[in-house]
Amino acid sequence: MAHDQQVAQTILQQLGGRRFIAMTGASSFSSGPDSLGFRVPTRLAGGIGGIVITLTQMDDYRIESVRMRGSIAKGDLRAERKVEAEGVYCDNLQEAFTRITGLATSLGSMGR
Repeated sequence: MAHDQQVAQTILQQLGGRRFIAMTGASSFSSGPDSLGFRVPTRLAGGIGGIVITLTQMDDYRIESVRMRGSIAKGDLRAERKVEAEGVYCDNLQEAFTRITGLATSLGSMGR
């Protein structure tokens, strides 16, 4: 993660920190001024390859999924971003992530 990482670090902690990473297989983290982006295992997350979580001016979060479409061989590979949830507060961030990806964020969220 580069530049000002405060928001990205806060988002990661709200997701569960190291436990979240271990449970979900999240990797390749990147940060923006008000966001955290990362990859998730596509085959486990219903075709979603990445997630971007952005802190909004309303002090809540917008969660976007990134799916890869097309193929490298055909030359039509593209990333499609879709807003999955808006108005998500920090105490609902793990639940929203699990609902969107199907990936448990902790042992306590398994079976939900």
